[in-house]
Amino acid sequence: MRQTLLKATPLDASRIPVLDVAACLAGEPGALEGAAAELRFALENVGFFYLAGHGVPQGLIDRIFAETRRFHALPLDHKTKLKLNRSNNGYMPLRGHAQRHTNLNKTPPKPNENESFFAKRERDPNDPDVIAGRDLRDPNQWPDDLPGFKETVLEYQDMMRRLVHKLLPVYARALELPADYFAPFFHKGGEITVRMIHYPPATQEQVADNVFGTAAHTDRNLFTILAQGDTPGLQIMLPTGPGFRRRSCPACSSSILATRCAAGATTGSSRRRTGCSTSRAVTAIRCRFSCRPNTTR
Repeated sequence: MRQTLLKATPLDASRIPVLDVAACLAGEPGALEGAAAELRFALENVGFFYLAGHGVPQGLIDRIFAETRRFHALPLDHKTKLKLNRSNNGYMPLRGHAQRHTNLNKTPPKPNENESFFAKRERDPNDPDVIAGRDLRDPNQWPDDLPGFKETVLEYQDMMRRLVHKLLPVYARALELPADYFAPFFHKGGEITVRMIHYPPATQEQVADNVFGTAAHTDRNLFTILAQGDTPGLQIMLPTGPGFRRRSCPACSSSILATRCAAGATTGSSRRRTGCSTSRAVTAIRCRFSCRPNTTR
C-alpha cells in the first residue's frame, strides 16, 4: 500500500522553523510521517531549520567547542604542520579559501576571514582504500600536543553520524520514498566531516569593505548540521515574495541549525539558499558537521 505524507503544519516561510524530532527518534506512532511533512516544508520553502530533540548531549557540544578553542589557540607554526592534505584533512589557515560563486563577494573575490580544522571519518591504515591511495581516503592529521583533542573530535563525529543515520528515514519519507531508501548508500557510514571554525575579530576597515568571515554559499552535502556558539554573525537567505533577503540566524536554545537535502524534490528551493558569516567585532567559534553518501570511486 502506498503511504502518503501528512500535511505540514502551516508555517511562516519568512521564519526559520524548529523541527523537534524527539518523538520520531523515540519511535512514537505517526511521528515519522509528521516529522517528514515538517521537514519537507522547511526545505522546500525556507531551506534551513533548527533541529530540536536531537539527543546530542549539551556537554559534548560544550567539549567540542572547548577543543576548537584549544586548537586555534596553538601557535601558527604548530597548526601549519597539519596543513590540508589532498583529502582536505587538517588545517586551513586564515584567508585560505574564497567563495567565488556568489554575487555578494565582489570580483575579485575576497578570501574568507576564518581558519579551520577538518577531520573526516577515521580510517584504519590497513584499509584497502587507504593502501590503494584512493581519493578522500587519506588519514586524518592530529596535533600531538593537545591531549584528549582527537578523542573528543571522534566522539562528537560518531554522535553526529549516528544522529544523521537516524534522520535518514525522515528525509526519505519527506521525498515520499520508502523509509529505508537511503540506508544502502550509507552502509560504510557515509563520507563525513567535522569542521572546527575560528573567526577572528574584524577590523573597522574590514567591516567597511564588507569582508566576510565566510561569504555566501550553498553546501553540497546531504546534511549540514551547525552548532553555532553564542556569538552572532551567521546570516541566511530567506524568501520574501519574489525575492530573497538576508536574516540573522541566532543560536536557538537546545537546538542546532540544519540545512540541505541534496536529492530529489525537497531541494527544489533549498538549492538557492545561501548562508554567510558577516564581519564581527569579537571572536566567534562554530562547529560544522556534514555528511554525504559513500563515494563509489
